[in-house]
Formats: sequence, structure tokens, C-alpha cells
Amino acid sequence: MYRILHFSDLHLDASFARCGMTPSVARQRREELRTGLKNILRKATELGVNAITIGGDLYEHDHASNDTMNFLRGQFETIAPLPILITPGNHDPLLPGSPYRLTNWPANVFIFSATELAPWPLDKGLTLWGAAHNSPSFRTNLFERFRASGDGMHLALLHASDVTCVPSGKVAHCPFSPDQITQAGISFALLGHYHRASLFPEKEPLYGYPGSPEPLGFDEDGAHHVLLVDIDGNRVTPRLIPINTVDYRTIEVDASEALSIEDIKQSVTSKIANEHLGKSLVKVLLKGTLNPDVTIDLQSIVDDCHEACRFIEVENHTIPPYDLDTLKDERTVRGAFVRKMIGYLEGCSAGEKRIAEQALIFGLRALDNRGIELP
Repeated sequence: MYRILHFSDLHLDASFARCGMTPSVARQRREELRTGLKNILRKATELGVNAITIGGDLYEHDHASNDTMNFLRGQFETIAPLPILITPGNHDPLLPGSPYRLTNWPANVFIFSATELAPWPLDKGLTLWGAAHNSPSFRTNLFERFRASGDGMHLALLHASDVTCVPSGKVAHCPFSPDQITQAGISFALLGHYHRASLFPEKEPLYGYPGSPEPLGFDEDGAHHVLLVDIDGNRVTPRLIPINTVDYRTIEVDASEALSIEDIKQSVTSKIANEHLGKSLVKVLLKGTLNPDVTIDLQSIVDDCHEACRFIEVENHTIPPYDLDTLKDERTVRGAFVRKMIGYLEGCSAGEKRIAEQALIFGLRALDNRGIELP
């Protein structure tokens, strides 16, 4: 039996800017990605694998440091002579000045460099075919005109997109359809690019995405994995193994009963404690119909609740404390104001909408002679 441990999309040196993290938290997350690699290599040793494959986006080209590349070289050297086979992806493409080209890799590391599928012999009667992204915008369907040559079983290692299940907001790199894998003479494809783990189809899978081994944002909550692949004769048995140590969680807090912002803060900290999220990175969604006397100050909630967990982000999804459908029919200054603001909201961009909604509530509070506390 031949055994492979496959992972992808680690994204070493990610900035974490999209999560709005402080520089100190972002630095800690980058260190945890390094720890994630150490955990993967340790798992490979525990499982007694014959090779490790990496399906791209090992690091981020725009942020990669010499220190990170030296870290990778040192870690890969510790498990020599175990082969490590890498296919560069769209975030770590094999550009002319790529760190892949500039790093003095140990002898057990092989990086696919061609933009067409090329062979690497894993074992007698077992061949791995891989190719590299040579730019961030590489889009070629590598299976379309390819046919594996030679006797024995053939596997593929690619950073590529199954076009039948492209996630929202994800660009299709090296797009393919599942039937093209079989037509190419490939028994199983080890893939990267999608950050959610999947095996397709569930019975006798043709391919596997391990997903990112550590989550990179709140859209990647839940378990994260590496992929263990056993090849025994003509049979391929893939299995997803949980690996992540970092936890992103999104929770909802009902603000309907709150009489002040302090009540909301108490609800947030209690929810985090009750769900044992003290070591997690937490996004809080405030829900419910807000009391008209309560003014939401998101930064104040973050400032007062940040010690309850590792990192906290708060979004206001409460329902405005006014019946706008009723108010817009009033033949009053208040009704005219509501009609004007509703018309504006219908035409404004997504980025302007939250500010406009807040302006509507502030205006109604002012017309009702209620206090206004600007954030």
C-alpha cells in the first residue's frame, strides 16, 4: 500500500486585513499558520505516509518573507527523505522571481514547474501528474486535452476548480468538470483552491479538496482537514482528517430585551462564556427589534467585550424600532422624511446603505425628541 498526506491553501504570511484584526492579533494568526504546518508534518510522521503533496497556495507571494521561506526549507528538511511534491497555485505562482525559484530546497522537495501536466514517479506502477500556475491569473483547463500515458495507476496534483461547484466569490482557476478527470485517465485528483473540504462523489471519489488546514476568516468556521489517501492495488481510499487548532465562530445575540447598551454587552459576554468560546475568534451578530431608547455603538461593545475571547467583531443586524411602512403614509414632516429616506435607500450602494439606515433612525429619534448619541 502507498499512502499520501495531502494538504493545500495554508496561506503562510496572510495579512488577515479583511478580518479587521489588530496588528498583534494578525501576527499571532500568522504564527499559528506556521504551527499548522508543523502539525501537518507531525501527522504525516504519525501516519507513516510515503509522500506529502501540497495543492498550492502554500504561502502568499505578495507577502512572503525570506524568514518564511527559510522556515519552510527547515521544516521540510526535518522529514527528509520523505518526498514533498508541490504544485504552485494562484497565490504562490511560479513567477520568474518566485520564492519557489530563489529558495535552496532540500533534495526531498520537488516543485512542478510546467504549465502542462507532467509526470513524477511515486512508486512502481504509480505516477503523479502535476502542473504549476505561472501567474495569478492562470486559467487553463489542464484536463481538457490531456491523457495520462504509461502503465499503472495515475494521480493528479493541481490547484484547480470544479466548475460544477464554484463557491460564491471564488474565481475559477484551471476550471474542469469531474468527467474530464476520468477521461484523462486519472484515478484520483489531489486538489487545492477551495477552502472547504470535499470528496466527490461521496462513493468512490474522483477528487478531493482538503480545504485550508487552518481557517482564515469567519467564512471558514468549523472543522478543517488534511486528506489521507491510501492506494492499494487499483483501489484509492481517501479520508479527511481534522487538523485545525484555531476556531472561528459566529454567534447571534438577541438585543430585543436590552434597555441600554450595557445590557447588550452583558448578553454578548454571557453568550461567549456559555458557549465556551474564550479561546475562539468570535463574530457577534446582533439580532432582534431594538428598543428605541438604545443606541448601538459597535466600537464600545468591542472595547468592553474584547477580553471575553481572543478576538471579537460585532455587526448590527437589529430591526429598526420603527414601523417604516406605517410611518411613510403619515401626512407629517416625519412621514415625508421617511419617504425621502426610503427612496434614497433603494438607490444607494451596499457600502452606503448601513450609514443611511443609521441616519434614518437618528432622524426619527430627533423628530420624536429622543436623545441622539453619535458613535
